[in-house]
Amino acid sequence: MNVKYYLDTNEVQSLGLKLESISSEWIFTSIWAQIELVSAIKDDDSFRRKKAALKHLSDSRIYVDQAIPSIKRLQAFGMVEPEPYDFSVFRERIIPIVINSIDYDEYLKRIHDSGLEKSLKSIRDVDNLSSISGKYIANNTYEIIDFENKWKGNKSGLIQDAVDYHAGKLEERYGLPKWYLIEDYDHSIDYFMLIHYYYVEQKKHAHEKPARNDFNDICHLLYLKDGCKLVTDDGKFQEYVNKMADGLSIGTEQFLNEINYK
Repeated sequence: MNVKYYLDTNEVQSLGLKLESISSEWIFTSIWAQIELVSAIKDDDSFRRKKAALKHLSDSRIYVDQAIPSIKRLQAFGMVEPEPYDFSVFRERIIPIVINSIDYDEYLKRIHDSGLEKSLKSIRDVDNLSSISGKYIANNTYEIIDFENKWKGNKSGLIQDAVDYHAGKLEERYGLPKWYLIEDYDHSIDYFMLIHYYYVEQKKHAHEKPARNDFNDICHLLYLKDGCKLVTDDGKFQEYVNKMADGLSIGTEQFLNEINYK
């Protein structure tokens, strides 16, 4: 088997107990999936479901990429920045509290008693990407001339346009020359670059506001390189991904068939 399979948040939850018996050699997920699971804990029911997913993942041998999305983007441009303290706290203290708490009330009490409310809020704020980006796009819609033909064209040129855009944003924030960042770009996040660019332009062209979790979903693409497939049962997400990279995304049934899961 030469393909690696990346499990998004929905997939980590839906596979459940199967995670513990699936061979881990060709399968991985990310801290971003864990962040989304913890951020979705709002009550007893959500606590029970998210705790189960996190525990099955913890009890499996599946590799979890520990770089948060913003760090993945910086790494692709040859940059190194210390990870915010809250994310080490998230890995080492908050996830164990979720897994070891009996119910939602105990979880809240243990977070409070450990003085972790501020860190948990920081994690939830990071998970709130879509509403922020959605407001920006809603206020900046415009007509893109010959939109359909543009996106049927050469994908490498479109990726380069996206790289130029992101390098410009990094230049604004860090003061490094854009040309230097572009030269250092390693193409490890080309899928993210292409599909993020397409998604934003499509929404602006159609004058549509993004759905709540759309940008959170797209962040999962930061973990995909050549030779990887995204496993998700989110139909709309699959459609966007496969429109730009046919066959890149598959659902649970196809995934289990491809790995010969019994």
